[in-house]
Amino acid sequence: MIPKVAIDLRNELSEVKGFSERNIRAMVSFYIEYSNFSIWQLPVAELETDSIG
Repeated sequence: MIPKVAIDLRNELSEVKGFSERNIRAMVSFYIEYSNFSIWQLPVAELETDSIG
């Protein structure tokens, strides 16, 4: 399945690099490893910008 996805992506997005089978396998591994983690916004990012002079 990954070889077909790599070919399809290279054909569809020929100007974008990085869709080799090896890279797609790494992307899948990364997703599997980190898909259960939540990324929280830092509290400082929630401050209202109107109060900044």
